[in-house]
Amino acid sequence: GCNVQVRLVDYQEHAVGIGADATAAAYVEIETADRQVWWGVGLNPNIVTASFEAFVSALNRAGQAAFGSEQG
Repeated sequence: GCNVQVRLVDYQEHAVGIGADATAAAYVEIETADRQVWWGVGLNPNIVTASFEAFVSALNRAGQAAFGSEQG
């Protein structure tokens, strides 16, 4: 496994649009073990999915900073 330790510092959500066409926007702030802070954003009609996407977005940002953006 990766054994990544993060702490969820903040979480916000709101709707973008009105009615059936609304999309959920979720924002998370995480802190890594080295005390660096990272933000992530997720947009999806489903708030649970938007929240998950935001968390993964923040993890990806932290991972890119820690390990570089290796391609291969």
